[in-house]
Amino acid sequence: MKKLPIGIQSFEFLRKDPERYVYIDKTKEIYEAIEAAKPCFLSRPRRFGKSLTCSTIQALFEGKKELFKDLWIAEEGRWEWEEHPIVYLNFAEIDHKTPERLEISICRHLRNIATKYNISLDDSNNFPGDLLQELASCLSRKNPVVIIVDEYDKPILDHINNIPVAEEIRDTLSSFYGVIKNIDRHLRYIFITGVTKFSKTSIFSGINNLYELTYSEEGATLCGYTHEELITNFSEHIKAFALEENEEEETSTEDIINKLRKWYDGYKFSDKSLKDQKKHIYNPFSILNALRTKKFKNFWFETGTPTFLINLLKKEEYSVINLDQNIQLAESELESFELDKLPLLPLLLQTGYLTLTDYNKSSTN
Repeated sequence: MKKLPIGIQSFEFLRKDPERYVYIDKTKEIYEAIEAAKPCFLSRPRRFGKSLTCSTIQALFEGKKELFKDLWIAEEGRWEWEEHPIVYLNFAEIDHKTPERLEISICRHLRNIATKYNISLDDSNNFPGDLLQELASCLSRKNPVVIIVDEYDKPILDHINNIPVAEEIRDTLSSFYGVIKNIDRHLRYIFITGVTKFSKTSIFSGINNLYELTYSEEGATLCGYTHEELITNFSEHIKAFALEENEEEETSTEDIINKLRKWYDGYKFSDKSLKDQKKHIYNPFSILNALRTKKFKNFWFETGTPTFLINLLKKEEYSVINLDQNIQLAESELESFELDKLPLLPLLLQTGYLTLTDYNKSSTN
């Protein structure tokens, strides 16, 4: 029985030995996301597979065909397998304790990427945006560049209780992301992930034609597991779970599947997925931990709750929400947030505590 990939965010690590770990083939969904638009943004809750998606996109554009053996995209003619230079920035790994340290750390990461490709950047250039522009120009001499940014909003969210610092960090990031529109001619693809969507950040106002995958059809099943993926890829683990349960009561695999659905299914990320159960999404972190421990618990709630949300709930006097009634949100309310006016309902939706249940196309809001 293959191991469960709990906590593994590296596609290359998972695929070096395909028989060791379970891997859910998301290459068709990733291909469709890439084909949808050149610059894409995806918002998903924590521990939902964003980093593994970024890692898979990186391996694709690095042309590492051997890692994709037997996956959907490996079929002849579906991918060009051309090697592109990659600028990969994970802001969970970039020092952002202060705005100054954020700038220094971004520059350090960009210089490390340059070194990887045997490029020498101007030593006197210590502005992240200028350095990105120089790096992209140099890298593109071989092939157009791919930019991947994971957890773009983490430096802001980690300072959400100190608005002046958060605003300064936002402005630093705004200046950095704003450069991307000026280097478009050097770029092949841009993929950016986060939990929230802040206004006044040039990631959204500066990049031309940034495509929102968050509630799109292309992004609906990009992260998380569908029911078919659960049944197909975890059948042995589900049987083992049923055998464990059998010691106390007669339990079939169907019983386990029904319980998994009741506990962890139900996320919906597009209009069509509201009506199509095949596009309903299981929480991946909870599924993996339930199958590992053979217990039903609130795994994601215990470790996936973002600190910034807890701090906000303590700090702000939000009105009580009655979850026993229909909660309605205008589409405009899911757009960019202001740092000093973070609305609770859209935050609960984007952080994974609520999901879509219906969509009113006739609404004027």
